[in-house]
Amino acid sequence: MKDNNMSKKINSKYIVLAVVIVALLRMFLIIRYIIVYNNIINSNQIDINKKTVIDKQENIKESLDNNLFLMAIEDVFRIEYDEDKYYTFVTGKIESGEISVNDDIQIIGLNQETITTRVSSIEVMRKQYSTAKKGENVSIRLDEIDYSKLARGQILVTPNTIESHTEFEADIKMYDSDNNYYFENNSELSFFFRTINIIGVITLDDELKTISSNDKAHIKVVLSKSVGMYENMTFYIRNNGVNIGEGIITTVY
Repeated sequence: MKDNNMSKKINSKYIVLAVVIVALLRMFLIIRYIIVYNNIINSNQIDINKKTVIDKQENIKESLDNNLFLMAIEDVFRIEYDEDKYYTFVTGKIESGEISVNDDIQIIGLNQETITTRVSSIEVMRKQYSTAKKGENVSIRLDEIDYSKLARGQILVTPNTIESHTEFEADIKMYDSDNNYYFENNSELSFFFRTINIIGVITLDDELKTISSNDKAHIKVVLSKSVGMYENMTFYIRNNGVNIGEGIITTVY
């Protein structure tokens, strides 16, 4: 009888232990499911936000196509053809519109005075063309222009269509990141516009003390150099050469 009682007690202990283990496993699976579900939701929200920015910018570019020519300068070089005489070339990818030989254009940005000049020739894939359009990588010759006043980051535009600014407001979205970075009011950030990084000082809304990974915010920015910009234009925020966020300009000053 004693052996039977001992056996029943041991069996009941194992049953209780088994029930506890099963309950713990269920809790573990539930917690894991919640974590995975939240990660999926957050990931989808980030993708949706990024897609919204991209879609909005594509719509803006489509509206620009019918109205103006715009190309950011990627490189500047000159070819000497006579003593103290040279041709100046700028290269880049046409962002919107089209350009033809003998068209008047303006060059703006980087604290330089607006330059108005005329297109002397256009090259696409080392071949001469009379016209080039959106999406093409081109080399444009500009005669009688001071080579030293041109630089990467300036833009070529249809005259009197876009202006250069140093101050703007924007809605931004910081990307999800494993790096524990944060930025306070009056922090200096690197802003990437088309082909160039420019340092800017940010001002946060009164209710915000900092912005960090995965945050959304409305900010004011004062750049160290002027940029050709317009409302609804997008840009990237960088840290150590890596994109950590993006934004849409809401107001220019």
